[in-house]
Amino acid sequence: MVETEFRNEDWLRSLPLDEVASEMERTIHGWMHLHWSERIPYNPWEESVANDWLGAPFSSHVNDAFWKLHGFIDETITLWESANQKKAGFSSAWDGHSGYLPEMKHTANPKLLKKLDVKHKTLKIMT
Repeated sequence: MVETEFRNEDWLRSLPLDEVASEMERTIHGWMHLHWSERIPYNPWEESVANDWLGAPFSSHVNDAFWKLHGFIDETITLWESANQKKAGFSSAWDGHSGYLPEMKHTANPKLLKKLDVKHKTLKIMT
């Protein structure tokens, strides 16, 4: 189980935090966002709390599941710090793997990125 790996102190001690983050992005983080994103809303850019679609950086933070997932990520960082007996340095923090957006290739339904049109729309967070 993926969760078990991210809770294994020996594994966390064996990798720099950037590699743990990359592994998390490739596995549980991306999968969890896309797992509940199959239904693309009519307007994924709607500026309303009703738009809580997990498939877009624009709206996903409005969804309760987003905060549970990102709480898991925060907890993993804390466990990495404990396993390595040092604080994580975020001055040169991981900002996604090469080509993260908008060129990133997803295994999700191709309609997802077409509807979001991230190549032509500025990504922002709904506030």
